[in-house]
Amino acid sequence: KNKLKEFRAQAAAKWARGIADSALQVWNLQQVLSRKSDPLSRQVFMDVVAEAPIPEKFRKDYETLMMKKKSSKRNNDKNSDGDDDQNRKEFSIFALFWERLCQRMGDRLKHILEY
Repeated sequence: KNKLKEFRAQAAAKWARGIADSALQVWNLQQVLSRKSDPLSRQVFMDVVAEAPIPEKFRKDYETLMMKKKSSKRNNDKNSDGDDDQNRKEFSIFALFWERLCQRMGDRLKHILEY
């Protein structure tokens, strides 16, 4: 029984390190894209990424994230119209990563608890 607990603890620690490492990499990418710009056009790389179409793999997570932002804005600011340009200005790769991670983790935990 103790070996099983140790095995689970090691697996959980490895899993947590993996999530932390991935989150740090995405956060660093977010910071670099926010600060660096194209030397010719002077356009910040984050703006270029925000204007690009969302890949199909992430579209559902992006839409969920935008719905949550709209809902939050409606609750905080009654005059907010949820403009698409505003969504692009507030685009965050890290927020998209985190939304996807939480959704997938929730799906996985739900599956584990059902079986």
